[in-house]
Amino acid sequence: MAAHFSIGILAHFSISIYTIVKAEQNIVFRAKISTDELAKVHQCTVRHIKAEEDLLERHSDKMAKHLQNNEGVWLSTSWLIFTLVVLAISYLAVILWAIYKR
Repeated sequence: MAAHFSIGILAHFSISIYTIVKAEQNIVFRAKISTDELAKVHQCTVRHIKAEEDLLERHSDKMAKHLQNNEGVWLSTSWLIFTLVVLAISYLAVILWAIYKR
């Protein structure tokens, strides 16, 4: 009896949630926006775009400076050369082990 009761509650709960979600999907808001408000939004958008362009320009300049100074990940950096040497030695050891194991 208790199991039947809890299943009934869950079924009713899921139907209620479905009804609420369906009702929320069908809501339509009507609003009137004045041209002054649209002008303000446009002005804010233009300022935001300009700020993003400035930020991107500064980032681009910073990355160009790093690349000119050989900073970053390049084949000339010591850590990358060290990693490549260690990997080459490891692969060579595995290949030699496979050949001598035959």
